[in-house]
Amino acid sequence: MHYYQFNISDFSQSTKHLTLIEKAVYRELIDIYYDKEKPLINDPKELARLISARDNVTTVEQTLNEFFTLVDDCWVNDRCEEVISEYQSKIQGASKAGKASAKARAAKLETSSDVTTVEQTLNDSSTNQELLTNNYKPITINQEPTLKDKEKTKRSQFKKPTQQEILNYLIELKLDTNQATNEANKILNHYESNGWRVGKNKMESWKAATRGWLSRSNDYKPNQPVSLKDIDYGEGRGSL
Repeated sequence: MHYYQFNISDFSQSTKHLTLIEKAVYRELIDIYYDKEKPLINDPKELARLISARDNVTTVEQTLNEFFTLVDDCWVNDRCEEVISEYQSKIQGASKAGKASAKARAAKLETSSDVTTVEQTLNDSSTNQELLTNNYKPITINQEPTLKDKEKTKRSQFKKPTQQEILNYLIELKLDTNQATNEANKILNHYESNGWRVGKNKMESWKAATRGWLSRSNDYKPNQPVSLKDIDYGEGRGSL
């Protein structure tokens, strides 16, 4: 994708502690992410080369660790994933709408042709006219749900997790019982007070939001090494 909305206020708030160089590196990494529509490679030196920052490899590494999550040897940004997912859904929706429109036009032409044939037959035979009038039924085209309807249905299916569900998921992510209990309380209190949302949009996956929370938590110390590819990510994505 070669275009995405940029929220100046959100970016400023999340990067106010960074230097000008660090902000530039972060923005350049995001641009690569959106342009390729996929996570960044796990190679800080190559990424530094791609954004013309060969002398700032350490800054690239620090930025990756702060704003991205290493998943299956790739650096993932939850916000970028959300925007790309919405963009791809719109593209697919436009493609389906185009096909549906073509199908509707073809059906309309076919119906028009049938009507013309019927009119000619009516002029030739009054008996056929009565028969056709009693049996002819117009073709009905069922309109497919719009993309907006699908998104509304998808969001309405979100179910807020219980404290026990969050606790169980944190234990699955290899936190010990005390850590899991502490983080579960923090996560639940945060979203109950601020609403289960990602920015201005309703959250689609509390599990993804939980992982995003942990990636930025100074208290997060896994009880043992864990391979993120073995974790059940659930449907959708989310972040704080």
